[in-house]
Amino acid sequence: MKIAVAMSGGIDSSMAALLLQEEGYDIMGITAVLNDAAGNAGGDVQALPHVVLSREIAVRHGFSHHTVDLRDEFLADVVRPFCCAYLAGTTPNPCVECNAAIKFGRLLEIARSLGCDSIATGHYVRRREDGERIFLSMGLDRSKDQSYFLYRLTQEQLRHAAFPLGEHRKSEIRIMARQRALRCRDNPESQDICFLPDGDYGAFVESMAGAHGASGEVFPGGILPSSPGEILDGRGRVIGRHRGIHRYTIGQRRGLGIAAPRPLYVKAIDPLRNSITAGTRDELLTDRITVTGVCRMKALSLDGTMAMVKTRSTQPPAPARLTESGESVIVEFTEAQFGISPGQSAVFYDGESDLLGGGYIERGC
Repeated sequence: MKIAVAMSGGIDSSMAALLLQEEGYDIMGITAVLNDAAGNAGGDVQALPHVVLSREIAVRHGFSHHTVDLRDEFLADVVRPFCCAYLAGTTPNPCVECNAAIKFGRLLEIARSLGCDSIATGHYVRRREDGERIFLSMGLDRSKDQSYFLYRLTQEQLRHAAFPLGEHRKSEIRIMARQRALRCRDNPESQDICFLPDGDYGAFVESMAGAHGASGEVFPGGILPSSPGEILDGRGRVIGRHRGIHRYTIGQRRGLGIAAPRPLYVKAIDPLRNSITAGTRDELLTDRITVTGVCRMKALSLDGTMAMVKTRSTQPPAPARLTESGESVIVEFTEAQFGISPGQSAVFYDGESDLLGGGYIERGC
């Protein structure tokens, strides 16, 4: 079996390649250029730092390496939807879209065209089979588990996917990288969205509008970031001003600039009125949400299932009952949850480990 390894120049993808090679697989490194956030290297994608480092590792360890330019696909499938979601008052998760459309979509297609059977990544997650379905389970290192970002993978994509790090802890991987003298062995963890190195999504949406918005290339119909508008309380009274709805997300506390006897959070965003409603923490609690665009992984039927549900990647799963309603799933939590944001993903687990499926949070009920 020949396996392509998606290499980003980081410790995880590099060790994924070496572990597979040491297990006897015929491997090929493949590095995608997705954006120019790391510098355009004079327009030469081969000179980008993550490409150079990945190629050096491949040469040193005796396997081939290919670079593919996927900037157009990444813009269309990840960046544009990201910007449009904020303009619509929802909170996107670009890593979910990138995994499904780019890493296990376009990159897998390219890998197979180059003669590879599968593609491997450095995600901390485990691939399982039960005879009928292929599904993912949380990685051994729960602090690094990345199954939340992979729930949209199809059965066909999972059939050609490998995750060598799923049975390892990050501390073990760092030790292994030092033993193999990898140059990236002590690199700090990357916590930011790859095309937002400073984390300022509001400024990024505005910059994209300045570069492309007038022609509708990024924002169809010439939709541009909103102007400043009103912040309302629960009774509809004006209590402040916002800087544009694309700079806010449900549950946000900082940046409201409102003096109040109790802390206030963004409770709702109305793009049609260009307004934001603020409320107390108790007002942001909800025990029922609607989930759309549902993908099923381990379970074909979710109706009546008691599951553990994550509504953000960093939160622990919470118990809830799932009820199918047409194309949607109603999630009823045992205890009310805080700050659930439309646009984020709700991901369902069986016993906190096996991934049943998931979808997009449409609204709280």
